[in-house]
Amino acid sequence: MTEVQNTNSAVNGYSSFCITIRPREGLKDSRLKDYITWSSKQAGAYGVCEGEGVSKHLHLQVFTSTPRHKGDVARAVERIFKRQEYDSSELKVLRQGVRIAYNDDWIDNYLQKTDDVDVVISDVPENSIDYYPTETEQEIVRARKTAVDEYFFNMSQDLTEWLERVYLCEGGDYHPTLTLVKHFIGDMMYKERKYRVIQDPRKVSQVCHSLYHYFNKNDKALLSEDELHSLPQMS
Repeated sequence: MTEVQNTNSAVNGYSSFCITIRPREGLKDSRLKDYITWSSKQAGAYGVCEGEGVSKHLHLQVFTSTPRHKGDVARAVERIFKRQEYDSSELKVLRQGVRIAYNDDWIDNYLQKTDDVDVVISDVPENSIDYYPTETEQEIVRARKTAVDEYFFNMSQDLTEWLERVYLCEGGDYHPTLTLVKHFIGDMMYKERKYRVIQDPRKVSQVCHSLYHYFNKNDKALLSEDELHSLPQMS
């Protein structure tokens, strides 16, 4: 069994995913074989089939040796699905069936339903907890879902991770300068290539300035010097 270091994050990706394969006409043996073959090449997997005929479908949880983004896993699942005859409407259902796994709850649930399901693969890592996001990382995921501005929220999370990784910052209460923010954006676009390149110099400058103020929670960012001096003094 391959060992994994817990490096789950919004930038790096995640190491365990729950997947549902539910073809409209039911899961055929040839398609099931394709997914079992793929699952067996991962760091670990647990899978069960439910139903019969047109209602037959597959539930999988896979563990990956290196973190992967949900979209990458969804595309891999889709490529396997397309090996057999399919309808385009089935692909939307397929994509919705890929989710990040945060704990063993899914496996535990199906382990208790052995009379109602057919276990097709059972190779769960002994150290499965190491493949899941930490509680802190899960809090970030929950915060992302409720963020009003998801674009800048995601970048601020990436910036925090980058400061810790590149500049070895510690403590969590970071106040990066505008220069550091520009370095981060340049790194993400041109070196790590995790952000789409912004070609307009004015737009990239606007993004850098906005992220700088957003990250540092600068509520006075829109005020001129005169406006700042005219503010009433807080007691």
